[in-house]
Amino acid sequence: MYGSIGSHGMSTAVDIIAPILGIAAIAAAIVLFIKFASKKADKTKPLTKFFSFDHLFIESITKFLYVFSTTSIAAFCLIYPFMSAASKSGARAAGAFFEGLVIAVLAFVIFEVVNRLLFE
Repeated sequence: MYGSIGSHGMSTAVDIIAPILGIAAIAAAIVLFIKFASKKADKTKPLTKFFSFDHLFIESITKFLYVFSTTSIAAFCLIYPFMSAASKSGARAAGAFFEGLVIAVLAFVIFEVVNRLLFE
């Protein structure tokens, strides 16, 4: 029911707590950045290396995500014709397999091109 006390109280609590948590996260990021990324920070600590811009971890993370998404697309496109054939029986299964194969090849080319464009 609209306007009930329970739902109104929950949304008000979220409306109050969310901005406070956002401001606290910004303040924590500033403090951590000043502490670990400043010129005076000890460069031997692991967190200092992580926050330092001398070595970028985002490049490694992006490479991993690209390889993961590429293999996921390939695995889906390999399995799709078999999934289409499994849903049918007899002669329809062979037709569904070849139809699924055509769709999988087209999807593989389109998805890989889009994936590559997204990671460029």
